[in-house]
Amino acid sequence: VLFAGVDLPANTPREQIQEAYRKLTSAVQESQPGASVAIVDAAPFTQRRAILPFRWNRDASVVARPTAGVTWASPAFLEIAGGRLMAGRWFDHTDGEKTVPVVVASESFVKRFGEGREVVGRELLLGEDASPVRIVGVVADIPWDSFNAYGTALYRPFIQSADRSADLLVRARGAAENPVELAPVVRGALRQIDPDAVLRSTRSLSIVIRDERVGLAYIASTLAVLGLIALVLSSVGVYALVAFTVTERMKEFGVRMALGATSGVLVRMVLG
Repeated sequence: VLFAGVDLPANTPREQIQEAYRKLTSAVQESQPGASVAIVDAAPFTQRRAILPFRWNRDASVVARPTAGVTWASPAFLEIAGGRLMAGRWFDHTDGEKTVPVVVASESFVKRFGEGREVVGRELLLGEDASPVRIVGVVADIPWDSFNAYGTALYRPFIQSADRSADLLVRARGAAENPVELAPVVRGALRQIDPDAVLRSTRSLSIVIRDERVGLAYIASTLAVLGLIALVLSSVGVYALVAFTVTERMKEFGVRMALGATSGVLVRMVLG
């Protein structure tokens, strides 16, 4: 899967943002027949998922509202991410900018906050402004990062977003063994749509995941080394203390041995 970060110009009007991403998706699909192309505000393992408060009704406390990770994604994201629909539906072409705001909940979200009730069809108040959104589906948990691989998540249609920055995910079907080979296609399509748009990076999504995990592996290795050093230092300290104690009591041990004490008795005296 190719991962490509896209930034549209700051002065891009809201109505042109979605049109630009729609054209980009279509252009990549035309150049790579059979490819799956998804737009998402923050791809998995990029550590950029938005965290928003929510509540089930307006009477709920606004002081201790729970939060959930929110991702804006296009219809093809579920397939590319390997997600599985468990109830209801995922986003499709019927979800538009002017249609009812909808959301799809993750399995963990339903288990933790669903109150044991059917959530599909319920209304949720999401964000600081408590905007009402309707839950239309439930998906199995999708790994998102190494710290919280199956966090409570909500997914919203990207077409109902106005974010200029997004991540493009492309899965070609047998066209390119190396996903990065698709980068020129994306770059060319983006240049035709908006010459001022910026392609932040083009990498394989597996590399993005590896880099995120390498950082954690480095931290874990560092902590292991520090732990080993602490163990060695503590062992040296214990040895030094025991050696000092024995040296100070050498005369006492000599007298005791003269009176018949065995070496075992002396060892128990030192260690006990």
